[in-house]
Amino acid sequence: FILSDEKTLLSEAAIAKLNSYLNRQHSITQLETYAKCPFKFFVEKVLNVQLIEEPTEDIEALEMGNILHNILYIFYTELRKQNIRLDTNDKNLISRCLKMINEIAEQKISQNAFKSPLTFYEKEKIFGIGGNKSESILSRFIEYEAENNNDYYPTYFEVRFGSIRDENSDDQLSNAEPIKIDGIKLKGKIDRIDLSKSDDSFSIVDYKLRGKKPTFRELKEGISLQLPVYLFAASELLKSKYNKKFSPDQMIIYSLKYSVDDFGKKPVSIRDKEIKTSEQLIQTTHNHIKKYIEQISRGQFGLSPHEEREQLVCRYCSFEGVCRIKN
Repeated sequence: FILSDEKTLLSEAAIAKLNSYLNRQHSITQLETYAKCPFKFFVEKVLNVQLIEEPTEDIEALEMGNILHNILYIFYTELRKQNIRLDTNDKNLISRCLKMINEIAEQKISQNAFKSPLTFYEKEKIFGIGGNKSESILSRFIEYEAENNNDYYPTYFEVRFGSIRDENSDDQLSNAEPIKIDGIKLKGKIDRIDLSKSDDSFSIVDYKLRGKKPTFRELKEGISLQLPVYLFAASELLKSKYNKKFSPDQMIIYSLKYSVDDFGKKPVSIRDKEIKTSEQLIQTTHNHIKKYIEQISRGQFGLSPHEEREQLVCRYCSFEGVCRIKN
């Protein structure tokens, strides 16, 4: 499904709208939608078809995820202000931090009452089921952070770049200007940037309440763009602030699931004959993004090209009835 080719005449307004994508600020989520299915991008972002969402377990998880993000942002911003670093050997500090994060959580949750019927159980997971705080998400977070801060330390939180609307953003590193790739403007927000203790490298951390970490195949093929773009954006923002280059190290998915076995940091490995470093992955991602923007500006909105598209996008797609994927 190609809107603009030698056989199709478009109105000046349609051509102007397509050309405008060359100058817009693009969110990573939107570009990932195009990577998975250009037609879905066309329906959602070009035609602006909006779906009326019914309350579901997924919406509840999203709401809980947003609140946890806010809690962790306020908590770590306060630790930075007080120049405190978690240390598993300092039991008094651990107790103080547990008290602090629970107080922050109680305040945020009272301000943002959950709307779905799952409210009670989600609160229990945050504070501890049956009042057992040692088995809460917050307690696990504090203990895990204290035990895993040897090489890198959390430094910047909710780092915004571009025109992102959000109540929380780190004013020490965020920038209202977009990050650019050969003139292409990107916007987004990085959950956390951890600096090495030698202050010469960094890792990016992405909190997840649900969902899996991307496979390397998805990164290599340009289906998953978020983490490599965040590495690039963090590198640019740090270079601007410190006037020196920081080397990108790891991309980390930080699972905030209640399950003990699923909780904690899950580094995304780079294992490939052609792509062996973070820098090479960033360049590969740049190439994919440039290709997507060029295709969008030319009006190329075909069906999902992926062999595994049923699992990747179709089974969760609300526009199945208006596309021709099964015809």
